[in-house]
Amino acid sequence: MNRPADTAAYVRHALLLQRYEGDDAFLGEVTVEFERLRDMAQRLDDPQLPHTLQPAPEFTP
Repeated sequence: MNRPADTAAYVRHALLLQRYEGDDAFLGEVTVEFERLRDMAQRLDDPQLPHTLQPAPEFTP
């Protein structure tokens, strides 16, 4: 779902499954909010590691 048309179609179908009805302006607002949430989740899922990170020492019991 990287293209806006895919996101809009997904949102439209999800709203229809939940029996929400709205005009194109409503659909556009929900699509924008959905994309914002997706972008935030992607940032949380892909954290940047610091350059000074060292490997963990090997543990041998």
